[in-house]
Amino acid sequence: MQLKPSILIVDDEPINLKLVAESLESEYQLHFALSAQEGLDFLKKNMVDLILLDIIMPDMNGFDMAKAVQDMNTGSKIPFIFLTADHSDETIERAFDAGAIDYIAKPFRSRELMARVKHAIQLELLIRKQQNLLAYNQHLMRIVDGYATNNAGNTEDE
Repeated sequence: MQLKPSILIVDDEPINLKLVAESLESEYQLHFALSAQEGLDFLKKNMVDLILLDIIMPDMNGFDMAKAVQDMNTGSKIPFIFLTADHSDETIERAFDAGAIDYIAKPFRSRELMARVKHAIQLELLIRKQQNLLAYNQHLMRIVDGYATNNAGNTEDE
């Protein structure tokens, strides 16, 4: 059985968490946080494939959480999508400058959310596969280089 990709959804409004869950729960393993700090605490102990992140939250906003996630030493970058009611051009620009891979305005359309999340997850999985293949290729090159170095003086002329 293949594990479902996991998503952390961070929003201070429980109704928003419920609406997102209704759209995504059949395809993904969902985790919820009602604050940025709760989300960060979760990420210190768990890995996810994607973060859906509100911007407007008390205590710590989504931009600050995104920065904190990027500063965490998790071994890999976790992609995030801002899901927020702030539709201003300045906020959208700031979201992408902060490293978001996408931006979804609230109220969201369920099919749009599902499509954007699906594409983000697919892209993340392809990037991970590429990184694994590159690492394996480098490993093989080291083996070949070591073999060539060890056998450089062992050629026989017939």
